[in-house]
Amino acid sequence: MTMGTKARLDENSRVQGSRPSLAFGRRRNLRAPKGQTLVEMAILIPIVLLLLIGVIEIGRYTYIGILVGNAARAGAEFGIQGNGQAGNGPKIILAAKSDFKNNGQDPNNLTVKFPSAYGGFDACTCDNGGTYNPAQATYLYCAAPPNGTNATAGTCPTGQHWVIITAVEATGTFNSILIPANSSFLGIPGSILIDRTSILRSRP
Repeated sequence: MTMGTKARLDENSRVQGSRPSLAFGRRRNLRAPKGQTLVEMAILIPIVLLLLIGVIEIGRYTYIGILVGNAARAGAEFGIQGNGQAGNGPKIILAAKSDFKNNGQDPNNLTVKFPSAYGGFDACTCDNGGTYNPAQATYLYCAAPPNGTNATAGTCPTGQHWVIITAVEATGTFNSILIPANSSFLGIPGSILIDRTSILRSRP
């Protein structure tokens, strides 16, 4: 074997001996992006889950709001069936709570009352071409003294007509699935009161 041949063999051996380390380096480089992807997923998944739960919470809040509004309207619709129903507070409350229950909700979580400005579930006034006179219909205006304040209850000045209104206010509670009731997180309360009012005319 000549000196030149031996030198070439030695050089080939060094090159071949270095290949495993190059391959190992390439494997390490290939693993790096996979590890980075796992870290990114670990960060993104909780954020996506929070966004998803937030959308669900907004949907639940809207749904409960609709049900509370429907309950108030159910009570008002019962009241406008006739003069006897307009002042029947217990049955108006029962009608509202029954509607709430029929939609899969606990009626004990619904509060039903008349709006304070009206003074009762039934309120009266006179309609003067689309303008109320007095402007605020009230329960006391429905009756003459001593039970009310309107000496001419049931009648109106010429050109006006008598109006009976049924007003029902319903209040329910939205409870978050994430935040405990009576507490808050980042200023967001765990429970929110939802108030809806329905006002219908029982006599045009």
